[in-house]
Amino acid sequence: MKDSLRDKFTRGAPLTFWLVVVAYILYKIRLVLEIVAIAALLAFVLQTSLRWLQKIVKIRWLAVLMLVGLLVGFGTFIGLVLLPNFITETWILLVQLPNYLNSLRNFVASIHNQWSFLPDFSLALDQLRSYIGRLLTSFPMFISSTY
Repeated sequence: MKDSLRDKFTRGAPLTFWLVVVAYILYKIRLVLEIVAIAALLAFVLQTSLRWLQKIVKIRWLAVLMLVGLLVGFGTFIGLVLLPNFITETWILLVQLPNYLNSLRNFVASIHNQWSFLPDFSLALDQLRSYIGRLLTSFPMFISSTY
């Protein structure tokens, strides 16, 4: 039996080659695929919400206006209420973090002094405190450039 050209390209090494080519192309366009997937999910959620609102209101343009109003209200709530509180709490945490690390370092050193078979992590905590100190100096610049 003679193999057709199609059989030659869809078996063995040629098939592996084509699968690798397809995988490589998908890898290269993964960011675009992520955006398309997020857009499709957002469209599905908005369409479902619009259908639900249209069942209540019975007029499509009024349901669209209500959905836009809900989205604007939700965005305003996040921007005006949640985001400033999140930034404030993050700032408080970053300011207090060196104190927490100092007390944790002292606690670890006292445990190591009591039971010498436990490892001493105070050097690692000093390195972490140094890293946090560098982060604290760059955080105000980040906030000032953002707002």
